[in-house]
Amino acid sequence: MSDDEFNFGIDVPRSQQRCQLKPHASHRWSELYNPDTDKYIKVRWDDPRLLAQEAEQEAAFERAALEREKELEVERALRGEREPQVDQQPFYPDNGDEDMGGDIYDADETGEQELCLMMASSQIKPPPRPPSAEYKKTKEKEAQAWKRQKDDFLLAYLAYKIESGRFQAPDRGEKATDLGRCTGSCMETNRRTWTVLLVAWDKQWHQKIEFCDCRTPVIRLAAMGFMACTPTRPNTAFALSLMDYGHKLYMQNPLSAEAFANTLWQFHAERGGAARAKKSHRFRDAPTLYRQATLHYRDLVYAEEQLKLRLIFPINPDKGTLEEDMEKEERGKAALKCPLCFGPRKEEDYDPNDPHVIFSMDGNFSQSRPDIAAHHDFYKDDPPSIFLRPHFVRDAMALENEMPGVKVGKADTACSDEWAAKNGDKKDRVYEGKADSGVFGGCCRHGVCFTLINLHKGERMFNPLAIATWFLDKVDKTARYGRLYDVACHLEAHERKRGLLREQRESGRLISAVSVFHAFAHDWPCQLYYNPRYITGFGLSDGEACERLWSGLTPLIKQNRVVASSHRLMNLEFRVSHLNSNILVGAVQWLKKRTETTTRDRLYLAEQHLLDVADRWGEEELQAQADLQREAHSKAARGEREDEREEAYRLFMSIATKRDNLTNQHRIAQEALQRGDITTLSFTIPSGSLLQAEVVQLEEGMAEAAKNLVEGSSVNTVYRLCMLHEAHCQLREAVRSHKFMLEPIRNVRMGMIAPLGYRATKDLLRKIRQGKLVQAMNKYNAALDAYCGTDHPDHPPSRAESVKELLDMPFDADFWKDTSVLFEGNRAPWDWDPACRRGIKALHLRNRSREELRRIRAEIAQMVRWSATHYEMLVAKKEEWVQRSKQWDRHLREEGPAPIYDHGNSLGVDGQPFWCGIVISLLGNMIEDHLRLEELWIGDGLQSLWREHELGAPDMEVTHLLITMSQRAEASLRPASEYLVSDVDEEEEGDLDDSDADEADAAQLEATVDFTVRELDEDDDRTSQFGG
Repeated sequence: MSDDEFNFGIDVPRSQQRCQLKPHASHRWSELYNPDTDKYIKVRWDDPRLLAQEAEQEAAFERAALEREKELEVERALRGEREPQVDQQPFYPDNGDEDMGGDIYDADETGEQELCLMMASSQIKPPPRPPSAEYKKTKEKEAQAWKRQKDDFLLAYLAYKIESGRFQAPDRGEKATDLGRCTGSCMETNRRTWTVLLVAWDKQWHQKIEFCDCRTPVIRLAAMGFMACTPTRPNTAFALSLMDYGHKLYMQNPLSAEAFANTLWQFHAERGGAARAKKSHRFRDAPTLYRQATLHYRDLVYAEEQLKLRLIFPINPDKGTLEEDMEKEERGKAALKCPLCFGPRKEEDYDPNDPHVIFSMDGNFSQSRPDIAAHHDFYKDDPPSIFLRPHFVRDAMALENEMPGVKVGKADTACSDEWAAKNGDKKDRVYEGKADSGVFGGCCRHGVCFTLINLHKGERMFNPLAIATWFLDKVDKTARYGRLYDVACHLEAHERKRGLLREQRESGRLISAVSVFHAFAHDWPCQLYYNPRYITGFGLSDGEACERLWSGLTPLIKQNRVVASSHRLMNLEFRVSHLNSNILVGAVQWLKKRTETTTRDRLYLAEQHLLDVADRWGEEELQAQADLQREAHSKAARGEREDEREEAYRLFMSIATKRDNLTNQHRIAQEALQRGDITTLSFTIPSGSLLQAEVVQLEEGMAEAAKNLVEGSSVNTVYRLCMLHEAHCQLREAVRSHKFMLEPIRNVRMGMIAPLGYRATKDLLRKIRQGKLVQAMNKYNAALDAYCGTDHPDHPPSRAESVKELLDMPFDADFWKDTSVLFEGNRAPWDWDPACRRGIKALHLRNRSREELRRIRAEIAQMVRWSATHYEMLVAKKEEWVQRSKQWDRHLREEGPAPIYDHGNSLGVDGQPFWCGIVISLLGNMIEDHLRLEELWIGDGLQSLWREHELGAPDMEVTHLLITMSQRAEASLRPASEYLVSDVDEEEEGDLDDSDADEADAAQLEATVDFTVRELDEDDDRTSQFGG
């Protein structure tokens, strides 16, 4: 073992490197090397001398590691980086044996064990091993086994869920539901029995279960209400009620499976005992068992949700309306996520220039995954529905590469030059060692996430292009869209350069803006064109919905870094789905809060400011000044004017610098001549007349350059103005640098990074003393005084009063506006009049507030229309399937009984009676969930909110639909005991005739009571004959 291998890269003082440990072939002996005698001494591992020297070495390693960690903390603080809060644990694969207890990772029988011991003693973890070929093959076989029985497994799961009343039946005992008993058609030789550990919420027990060839063991256990852990011969199964609770708990708060499983095992150990591993005194590996069951249970939940969508939006290629059905499906799915954006709309609800849907886009690099976790990507499934189909990304990438580029001006890309993620141009080291670098998402203004893109590099331009194309061409081809992006200016310049989405942008179907909290990082001319507070159509949308989504996904960061690719995507799918459902439930509260904030704060404040300046500036005059301001900062005019001004400014300053140098030399020569200092005169220009002539020539050049820079001003005025502009730029840079260096201390106070320590904090405070800032402020004030002493205009800039005022002043304040506007001649009032500037801002705020109220009214109308149409559609679908079920009942009476459950049958067989019962129950549950949603909306004050927005523009259709919704909500508030009593009575009668059954079905449809399999056919107990 070399010195480098032994030291593990930590610098240890030479005085501590007194001995080196040489592993011996035997585990009981080792050789101790003494550098003084250059000899090895064979000693036992428990020799006191060896133990003492090892302790000394360990202490030296710890001291060196602590010093290095302090240095790294200081370096991170100075760079403004955040210290990682979580120690990344290496990921070790499970061994696939659910009955084995104890540790999974064991060292070999060689010196690797000693190496692991020494690494553990120095607190350095060994690198995780890549999975073996045998382990990979085993996992692939398991995945294929689960996939083969996926459809039948879903049927068994749904049948038990319906029969047990959404897992309300007992898990054991005489009242337990068992839909999987064999009816006797199997031969005795095909039946086998083994003991399975059944785990419920309050207890776990061993039970002998008989299996046969009618169905697989997984389906047999699912029919009993249990979730198997392995697909072939399961020895452990969890109750579906427990899995449902664990899944809902994970949706609310993504806890680790290990914590939940260990707590459950400890709870069971105190209530009758918990199962132990085979031939061991330890408990079974509960986290591995629960994790395996959870992964496949979530697949069932996801398949159930996709099945519901297929029932609502069927696609039948045989009818020749495939494209129309697919468009209806995408629009319907979008409306299910956010009816406020994609509900049925009327054109009169919106202003002709307002977009119908406003969505924001952003990237997140916290949801990354290292390469080491990719070792366990043994199989790849299709990405969940929340992720954009890969062909959209590929098409956007190909379209971007195919379109020829055209040159754009400097003004089109100026404020995106500092964007670190532009085109993935972050340094390559950021993405080194990462299989997935993050996600890129698109959310509506209400916070609902519509789609995600899995990133492997940075925020390349084809990612926002793919999402915009998906909205425009796939979701709704008739809607107008407003797009909010951190660098929308750069994105639109990129699209113009390559001719992308030209038709949509020119027709007004797609308008772009910069997110509000990122807009102030852009230069002022860019804000006039892309800040949503200064342009028409966006109301008070801030474009930060994606940032709120990233906040909701924070609990997944640690988990997603150690899981396989498919597990990571499924984690994001369920978490995003949960966040979206919470937003849908709280939609009315969101609308009420936005209405109150807009009317009480924004609109009232804007009107008050307009009243304050009404004696000097009317609304029409302010609008004219706003148009002049926008025109003066137009990109075309700004580009030409800035280029000319920059050239003239550089020429003037170069001449002025030469003039100042020559003037200084002439002064020094005159002073030396008066003193008779021959040595000083030898270093100056010998001829004073020639020096004076050259100075005069330079002053003439300055006068000519001053005319080109500021027309109608003297050379002295232009010179003082240039010095003022330079001092202002230096002061702004000094304040920015000072705030940047204070960031680590602020982060410590906010708890974002660990404390820096006394020494690091002292060094940092010494570097950020305010001496340079005070010097820059004094220089600016001196330059301002010199400028005011000339024939300056009537509206000079403001003074810098104090350092504290400069640090507290935001960078979007008027003081930090670029002083280059002072070079303009005939300055307009929007530039120098504070009252006019306040009036323009108030006018923008008033207009945006009115747009917001108009948009809220339209969103309420779309929300109510969607609720009514969706409810009617669900009821119609359910009635259709009820009629289909009755036709099968008559067919069974005439033709005789048919096989209820055919093993291996696909879910597409809609004529099967058993399948009809499942579909009707699913539709009934969907109706019940929709009524519960309407009840929450009505209870949150939807009617009063609509009456508030309806004033001045009544809509009788929406009012009538709201009344009907309120009546349905009141009807759904009937106590649950009434349903239970009616169900019990109907079961006790058991022999209803056809007319009574029809009346019962009609009553249930009217009251939207859920149909169950028992209610469909009282004559044949089909659900109890599951299988055979």
